[in-house]
Amino acid sequence: MRAGLLVIVHPWEAGTDDSPRWDSWVGSSSWHRRLWTKVDHELLATTVFSADGVAVDNPQFVVAPASFNAISADAAITLGELLGDESWLARGRDLAVNLDNAAWDDEEQLWSDVAFVGNRDSLRIPTADAVLPALCTPDLAKAEKALAQLVNPDRFGAAYGPRFVLRSEPAYDPDRYWRGPAWPQLNYLYAVAARRCQSTDLVDELSTVTKRGVLRAGFAEYWNPETGRGLGAKPQTWAAVAAAL
Repeated sequence: MRAGLLVIVHPWEAGTDDSPRWDSWVGSSSWHRRLWTKVDHELLATTVFSADGVAVDNPQFVVAPASFNAISADAAITLGELLGDESWLARGRDLAVNLDNAAWDDEEQLWSDVAFVGNRDSLRIPTADAVLPALCTPDLAKAEKALAQLVNPDRFGAAYGPRFVLRSEPAYDPDRYWRGPAWPQLNYLYAVAARRCQSTDLVDELSTVTKRGVLRAGFAEYWNPETGRGLGAKPQTWAAVAAAL
């Protein structure tokens, strides 16, 4: 941890491997898979591992992703509630507060990732996973402002579910891995956050577009949010999460 936040030392650890938020490390705003692969391996080469094989540092890349911290905080709070364990509740709530304090971007009305190595402007590129701290923030106003963008067509809202990157962003590509497609597992988490905020209409809309996307895409891993064209693995089991909505 750094400054009370969980950090990663390689983009792969975030799960959102090719997100435009990592573009500053690539050295170019234009995306190319070969370039990404080269940079991935360069960052892997500079990763520092502990004696028992845990990745603990990287002189080129140390970032606290907003989504990674949000999911972790939510998991800690949920575990604490299930077990009646105050220590887990405290850990989750402290992490949520630290995330609000360090990562809230008032201009975008989203949370941004926090870099601990250099000034990385690409971390402020609006991506839909920046809404996930709505799961755990104690600030209801922040949660509502971020969540509303998921169905706003001028932001993330699209016919087949929230696009991962704003259509107005140069990085936006609705068919490219983590550069624009909709993801069913993220849609589920957005709906959970909206339900906690008692935003019934938003839950209903997210449920509708997710089911529409799943069916149109043939239960694909992810899909084009504008057309519903299935991408990645087909079928992918996590697309069945639509049933939970």
